[in-house]
Amino acid sequence: MADPRCVSISCDVKDIFDKKFKAAVLAKIKQTVTTLINKNNALEVKDNCKEGFFLEATVVSLKADDANKPTNLEAKVTVKVTRLGGAGQVFTAAGSAKAQGINAKKLEDEAKMITGDALEDALTKRAIPQMLKTP
Repeated sequence: MADPRCVSISCDVKDIFDKKFKAAVLAKIKQTVTTLINKNNALEVKDNCKEGFFLEATVVSLKADDANKPTNLEAKVTVKVTRLGGAGQVFTAAGSAKAQGINAKKLEDEAKMITGDALEDALTKRAIPQMLKTP
């Protein structure tokens, strides 16, 4: 039986200031999406959905002001949601976040935090409310 509450997710990192952080940032966005979707009783992340939604979360860019000694980070993310079955509606949301005065010794944690913040903004303010309104 198809489940209209089902949300299948895909995550990607397109442009990041240091490739060694890509796996950690990718794991963070997957965790953030899963946590925020599952937190809402009306939706649930599952591996394969025949009905429900397909959500693509992408870090468009994660940039540092100085690659060698960064003090500022800026993340830009997009979320694309496709309604599966029926009309196949598509909608998008974008989010961004900036962090100043970051700790260069904890750069991976800072990169994950800023990316998670940008994604949370896009999901909670735009994507999830739209998913809940979609018939």
